[in-house]
Amino acid sequence: MARDHREFIVWQLADEVRQQVIAITDSGAVSRDWNFRKQIRDACDSACANFAEGFARYKHKQFAQFIRIVRGSLREVIDQLDSAREKRYINAETARHLQRQCKRALSAAAGLIRWLETHPDEPI
Repeated sequence: MARDHREFIVWQLADEVRQQVIAITDSGAVSRDWNFRKQIRDACDSACANFAEGFARYKHKQFAQFIRIVRGSLREVIDQLDSAREKRYINAETARHLQRQCKRALSAAAGLIRWLETHPDEPI
């Protein structure tokens, strides 16, 4: 039984993406595109924050719903990475690497949702 949301691979992968996106958006042309910079950072923050909030709900059904929001945020990050590549803020290799990380998190999130939906809530 996890005691902290940071123990989950979903959160760890999303946080890795967040850290890398912050580093990427701190310099170069992307750092001057305030709207884009804010949008991709917000999507990354949303993935991590919603996972943490869902974990704190203690009920599997509620946690699963928050993880669905996490999945939406990660899909938004994937799309924003395509946009960053098209705008030449990042190269194709960097975009693919970060998108793979997002997809790993998406896969882990799907597995966790399946587990939460098939196991009754634990007594607190």
